[in-house]
Amino acid sequence: MRLAKYENNILLHDSVKIVFIDINDILFLEKLGNDTYIHTVDKTVKASVSLKNIHTLLSPDFFRSHRSFIINKRQIVEIQVMNATCYEVVFMKQKKALIKKEKINEIIT
Repeated sequence: MRLAKYENNILLHDSVKIVFIDINDILFLEKLGNDTYIHTVDKTVKASVSLKNIHTLLSPDFFRSHRSFIINKRQIVEIQVMNATCYEVVFMKQKKALIKKEKINEIIT
């Protein structure tokens, strides 16, 4: 799968189609196994690309909150304590991601 940026969209190319994802609509990205899932308000798109490669195309509003997540600071609804080292970030429609305790200050500043 190829990855590109066009205006304010991420483009995911495969042999059959090109998927356009508006960067402003992205809530968070999640790495599960060899795949990355891009969670937006309305859908979740599976992509065979690394979090690191996608992160280079995103604005500073996106940051690596956990080894498996990149979150959009502008889309956060609330943050809840899960345990001593990890918090749960809640977005619209109750979609959730993780953030390490030591990364909380990056949201505030």
